[in-house]
Amino acid sequence: MCLHFTSGHHPSANGQVEWFNSTLKQFLQIYCNYKQDNWSNLLPLAEFTYNNAPHASTGVSPFFATHGYDPLIAVYPDAEVTDLCAKHFTINFNEVHKFLCGHMQDAQDSMAQYANQDRMESPPFQVGDQAYICTDNIWTNRTACKLAEKKISPFPIISQPSAMSFMLCLSSTIHIHPVFHVLQLEPEHPNTFANCEQPLPPLLIVDSQLEYLIECIIDSKYNRVHQKCQLLYHVKWVGYPISNNPSDWILADVFDDALGQLLMEAYHNQQPQKPGPEVLFKDWEKHML
Repeated sequence: MCLHFTSGHHPSANGQVEWFNSTLKQFLQIYCNYKQDNWSNLLPLAEFTYNNAPHASTGVSPFFATHGYDPLIAVYPDAEVTDLCAKHFTINFNEVHKFLCGHMQDAQDSMAQYANQDRMESPPFQVGDQAYICTDNIWTNRTACKLAEKKISPFPIISQPSAMSFMLCLSSTIHIHPVFHVLQLEPEHPNTFANCEQPLPPLLIVDSQLEYLIECIIDSKYNRVHQKCQLLYHVKWVGYPISNNPSDWILADVFDDALGQLLMEAYHNQQPQKPGPEVLFKDWEKHML
């Protein structure tokens, strides 16, 4: 027996667990009280009921598949317990497991036949290719998911842990597991238009130091860790796409010149409910009183 890891957000990769969770949820919905505070007390009974019920794929209960017999719920005072236990433990587990594996394989083949009728073949990803990640199950700082990007990156593929999973080399700002199912990836297609890529702006060097120009402010937040300035702005650099790198969050005291004041004013006119200097000052006055 070998351990097989499944990729996240792909229920069809581990259908047995998903089916068990669905059955357990139905059981708790029926017998849970109105306040829903006794569900933990129902878990042992739910587990026993599930393990003692025959399954459609094998025809027997999980308890019988593991121990070779079903637990006795009723009490029989006149039963010969010794002979009954001896009868239960004389079952050939090898033959039982072969029988169960055959039934489970037939059930899997039947489900795969109907599930694969409308499915398309996955893209032929290879190690070293570039792939986009779908953002259906990835949290971002965008306000509305429907209007946000549907895919991010692309990122290079560095390994293939299984037949349908790939490991990507993510940036240091993305704190998620780097293994994704093939259905969550999209290949990067080369640009069919020649000389149509937007080049990066030329480097700006001021006093022998590299400088970047701020195009606009896109978000703001408070950070109580900073003692000098607790207000931070998320900026977009001129010529570069929007990202969520830590270097894109700048303290508000940087915007002390005329251009910075114009950027702050334009942002707060569009987003008056977002954190700003006035709200921070009122909060500071409350703490001082």
